[in-house]
Amino acid sequence: MLYEKKADEKRHFLFDKYTTYHPYVPLPHYHSSIEIFILEKGEYWVTVEGERRKLAEGDIAFIDRFTPHTSGSVDGSGELSLYVLVAGSEYFDNVRWLDRQTLATYTERREGFEDILALTSLAHSIRERLDDEARCGFIRMLLGLLHGYADIRDKSRERGNHAVIEIMKYVSASYSEKITLESLSDKFGYEKTYLSKMINRAFGMNLREYLNRVRVSAAKLERQKNPNKAIYKIAEECGFESENTFYRALKRYG
Repeated sequence: MLYEKKADEKRHFLFDKYTTYHPYVPLPHYHSSIEIFILEKGEYWVTVEGERRKLAEGDIAFIDRFTPHTSGSVDGSGELSLYVLVAGSEYFDNVRWLDRQTLATYTERREGFEDILALTSLAHSIRERLDDEARCGFIRMLLGLLHGYADIRDKSRERGNHAVIEIMKYVSASYSEKITLESLSDKFGYEKTYLSKMINRAFGMNLREYLNRVRVSAAKLERQKNPNKAIYKIAEECGFESENTFYRALKRYG
C-alpha cells in the first residue's frame, strides 16, 4: 500500500511499456528497487519526494531506493510510449557507484538518448526470454549508459527522507486508528505546521486526503478478500467514522 512489498521480493523485475492512458494513480510509495521511466512519446507525470514533474518526449526519470514517489498519465489524449523498469537489488548489487552516487531524478533529452532508447527497446522486445544473468547484464549496461548521460549526485549530499518514510510506515500500519497532525506531531517530534508542509511536499496532498486514500485502498482490498463482510464493519476496521463517511471517500478517491 505504502511500502511496496512486492517490489522488494527476491529478484523482482518489472519491465513494461505503456502505450495507452491508464487512470489509476498509485498512492505515494517506496521500495528498495530502483525505478526508471523512459518516455519515447507523449506526456507523463512523475512525483518524487513531493516534486511533481511532467515528462516530455525524451525525458528520463530515475527513482533511487527508498524514495517516496508516484506517477500517472497526463490525460487520455495523444500518443504514449513509455518504458517503465523496476529492478530489485540483486540485479544492480555489483554496480558499486550506486553505493555512493545517484542519478539526477529528472533528465531532459540530450545527445545519447537514442542509444538508451535502442538498448531499452531491444531488451523489452525479448524480455520474456531474459534469464537472471541477461537481466543483470541489461540493467548494468543501462545504468552504465545513464551514468554517462544524466547528472550525477553524491548521495552524502542528498537530503534524507527518513522522516517521511517513517510516517508512511506508521500510517500504513495504523490507518485504522485516529491519526491527526497533532498526533503525528507528538509522535515524531515535529512542529505541526512544519509537519503539514513536509507531508504536502512529499505526498502531493494534505494528510486528510492521504489518509482517506490509504483507508479506501485498504477497504477495497478487504472487500475483495471478504465479499460477504458487512460494509459498516469494513469501514470501521479501516478507520472510517461511519459507513456514509466510507462511501463519500470511496466516491471521491476510489
